[in-house]
Amino acid sequence: MAKTTKEKAANQSETMGDVTYPKAVKDNKLSYMIFQVAKTHRGLAAELLRSLGIYPGQEILLMHLWDQDGQTQSELIAKIGIDASTVTKMVQRLEAEGHITRTQSTIDRRAFIVKLTPSGQKLKPKVEKVWSDLNEATIKHLSSSEQNQLIELLQKAFASLRETGAE
Repeated sequence: MAKTTKEKAANQSETMGDVTYPKAVKDNKLSYMIFQVAKTHRGLAAELLRSLGIYPGQEILLMHLWDQDGQTQSELIAKIGIDASTVTKMVQRLEAEGHITRTQSTIDRRAFIVKLTPSGQKLKPKVEKVWSDLNEATIKHLSSSEQNQLIELLQKAFASLRETGAE
């Protein structure tokens, strides 16, 4: 007798709570959950940031400029920790939207200085609200103690991954 699609899927995966793990995950559920949380978190961030006209990741660049305006693209690349082409694309999009300006450095002609415009400054409280909403959605089922524990554990996991040279 032929197996149904549901029966075939059951043989290839394991369900725990609301999560279905592919059998290939085996005992590596932590990595699978980090992937799922990151994917879902980024999706919600995209949805919330869309109303501001910015894409996920661009708010991180803006946060660094709110902390210290007038940084070079190289400084932003180092702080954000992603490749230069991605930061260049972010800068170009934010510049096209009128949130930042980019001018050639008078000290080093190879460098470009990135500065906020009044429009970019006005995004700060809106982005802070988006991040507050995102944080609330992420932790709504966690107690205060669990939230602190999760932050501590994620910081340790991040440190472990950085030791491998991964960024």
